[in-house]
Amino acid sequence: MGGCIFLFQNIVLHSQSQLFKEVEAIKEINLHPLYFHTNYDFLWVNNLKENTYEESLNTFKTIALEHGLNVNRYNFKTHYKYFNAYPPEKKDAILSSMYLRLFNDLATGVFPSFELNQELTCQNKQVNIYALLVEAIYKKQLVELAEFLSPQIDIYKQLKMRLNQKNHFYAPEFHNKIKANMERLRWMSKHEKDALFLLVNIPSFQLFIYKNNQAIDTFRVVVGKPENSTPTFECAITKIIYNPWWHIPNSIAKNEIIPAIKKDSNYLKINHIVLKNSWRVSDTSSVNLESNYWDTLNTSNFRYKFSQAPHEKNPLGKVKFLFPNQHDVYLHDTNAKHLFSKNYRAYSHGCIRVENAEELAEVLLHHQKKQVKEDPWAPSDALQKVRSLERTVPIHIFYLTTSWDSKQALLFDDIYNKDLKLIERIQNIKPGRSICTD
Repeated sequence: MGGCIFLFQNIVLHSQSQLFKEVEAIKEINLHPLYFHTNYDFLWVNNLKENTYEESLNTFKTIALEHGLNVNRYNFKTHYKYFNAYPPEKKDAILSSMYLRLFNDLATGVFPSFELNQELTCQNKQVNIYALLVEAIYKKQLVELAEFLSPQIDIYKQLKMRLNQKNHFYAPEFHNKIKANMERLRWMSKHEKDALFLLVNIPSFQLFIYKNNQAIDTFRVVVGKPENSTPTFECAITKIIYNPWWHIPNSIAKNEIIPAIKKDSNYLKINHIVLKNSWRVSDTSSVNLESNYWDTLNTSNFRYKFSQAPHEKNPLGKVKFLFPNQHDVYLHDTNAKHLFSKNYRAYSHGCIRVENAEELAEVLLHHQKKQVKEDPWAPSDALQKVRSLERTVPIHIFYLTTSWDSKQALLFDDIYNKDLKLIERIQNIKPGRSICTD
């Protein structure tokens, strides 16, 4: 409370200054917390009282373009054209507002909620962009601050390098894809340097294990069909389930299971599927219905639940990875392992099937603070076993259609047709409001 009162008194004290009036005139972003750090003195004048406006304006353009950002968002062309005609106070306030918005965009993205459904997101470490900008101005480290705030993950750095590579000609369409995917990566929550996390890239049909922002291992995955697309979101794996029961979603039950029962009355028995009143753990009893029940069934009134026991026909395979989310999407093994040999792997109803799932489980368990010396269950045991993770593992399910390996560009099919919409938004962007972390 005391800090708020002091800030209010400071604003009142300087409310008659011309610089304060210019700060107040900029409505798209709140500059008062920034100039509070300088006691409402000029920011862009160095200790020798030499203004650094022109140099800082050119640096701004360089940073924005190197990171694939559209300078129209910051009204750069207009300000650049008339900048010399602005009074010093306006120059200072305009430049401050441009850099604050630029650095906020580098930290969280221009369109952070455009595609990403943030669900139980891994919390970003909060940074005070106001204080960081003041320090960067005084130390002439604007480029360094841009690098600090932008994504540290290796894919982003590779795309940025290729975007700015000299003596290489890339078609405009390819440049646009790079910029779109750099924007997507800016949506990703940041991690501590030594953190372990997973990244599922839907278009490349791959899961990456990351450590120190570098990919250390890769697994093939199967993702949702275009009509049952896998959503993009962030979460954290909390449990690993061995020999999982499959609680069959209502849509699959109505569209696939019930029609199969009508064709073959032994379908449930053959496929080790039981009928229950609910999926509650406490509900252990199964429901037995007369065979003629299915002949007259109206699926719109069907109230029972299907569950498939651990078995070779169970599509979840031997391992399931839980990360609670509103989409009811999870990562799991599969009994249809032949699909991993295909180049195109969008065949699921939305969940993510992973190759060598037991190997992935071992990696996540090894990451736990307390190592389990011996497994408390035998691999041949058909009972479901649940292991909660003391140290949850962040997982990012993202949509990246461009990447790079050590030798060449990697382009992936835009299987859900998302690129064009994002590219159009980036190209047609207009100056707008921005929110900074304070």
